[in-house]
Amino acid sequence: MARYLYISIAPDAQDRATVLGCGLLRSVPPEFASIAAAPCVILNGGNNETVVIPDNPPTTADAVAAAAQPILDAEAANQAAQIGANSNLASLESKATAAIATNITALGLPDPTAANQAYIASSPTTAQVAAQVKALTAQVDALVAQVQALTRQNTALIRLALGILDSTAGT
Repeated sequence: MARYLYISIAPDAQDRATVLGCGLLRSVPPEFASIAAAPCVILNGGNNETVVIPDNPPTTADAVAAAAQPILDAEAANQAAQIGANSNLASLESKATAAIATNITALGLPDPTAANQAYIASSPTTAQVAAQVKALTAQVDALVAQVQALTRQNTALIRLALGILDSTAGT
């Protein structure tokens, strides 16, 4: 949304701001300090478009309105585009939902909600999962020990075949 600010420290600044249809600030906001100096009118749109109108010599309400028109037009165009985008999104979501429902029916898939409820009802408890993990960990540890033993034996056989076995320790 556009903001119209009249920047001035003059004693009659409030009256002047009212005539111009602007809010009043006594100093230039920091974000406009590099482009504006008091007294002036700052028109700033929601799309970050900014117009600065010096007020020396004094400007008019018509000049402010004319300078603001491109900002208002851009904001109206942005709003119309957003409405169109929201409408397109709603249409796509509706079509996607209908397509998913059609595919579920055509493929003979069970209702996803019912399938999820059935899975949740049959899924194991945390304690059962923990016990299963503990058992599998023990089995993996045993397999690792067997692989290590087989590796040592393989190494000994290779060394024996090459005639460089100097000890049978650790085999």
